[in-house]
Amino acid sequence: MMAYTANRGVDVAIEAIGISSSFDVCQAIVTAGGHIANIGVHGKPVQLNLDKLWSQNITLTTRLVDTVSTPCFSKQ
Repeated sequence: MMAYTANRGVDVAIEAIGISSSFDVCQAIVTAGGHIANIGVHGKPVQLNLDKLWSQNITLTTRLVDTVSTPCFSKQ
């Protein structure tokens, strides 16, 4: 992603798998002022690299998918 963005990084990185390596990738590719959305369910702790991210003014949000309000489509 860094090559595609001329080393700028992405405005939004979404972690939806729930593994530490994908969370690491999100931290590595988010640009200054960007947003990391963590919706993956992690079964164990992951590392948040505040030593690298604190000066980038990023936003980090977490949330589980709300399956109650997600419509269910069935074949009719």
